[in-house]
Amino acid sequence: MLFLHGVGVAPATASESAHDNLNDVAVEAALEAAPPQLEQDDFPQIKFWFRRDWSTRGDDDLELKIFVETEDGNIVSETRMDDIRKYARNLWEIFLDEGTAPPRWGEAKPHISQRFRRLMCAQFPELRFCDNNWKADHIATLHYPSWYRYWVKMKSKKQKIRSRSVSRTSLFYRYLL
Repeated sequence: MLFLHGVGVAPATASESAHDNLNDVAVEAALEAAPPQLEQDDFPQIKFWFRRDWSTRGDDDLELKIFVETEDGNIVSETRMDDIRKYARNLWEIFLDEGTAPPRWGEAKPHISQRFRRLMCAQFPELRFCDNNWKADHIATLHYPSWYRYWVKMKSKKQKIRSRSVSRTSLFYRYLL
């Protein structure tokens, strides 16, 4: 159990069914109000409070590419980052099911991006150790394009190809009858 300002928060794992949890209306209603912005002075060990602090790092070292930090200033594990990315994909799948997934993350309506940040930060409190939720936003900026390309564009193409082959097969059988 993680403790953030004295409040216990159970960490998410890849084995949890994030999609089921996200569809729970009671959970979402409880998260309706965004938590207050944390103050940098309360977390002096966080190195990447501002995005510019992280983006000015020039090394190609994997540790420097991971910008999410624990409360004590250590970068999160790759397993934790995998959990964060999986949860983000689950959220985007829900947005797609609802018809609210934008073609580009930068075109997301404000209530969608706010909902994404709110749910991500509630599930992964370490995403709150920054100014103006830039870490949650940056996860979306980095990973949404490939998710959208695969889940929306590629799946759509596969469905079109499948429907063409079905219609050709139907025409073939009609011709034989």
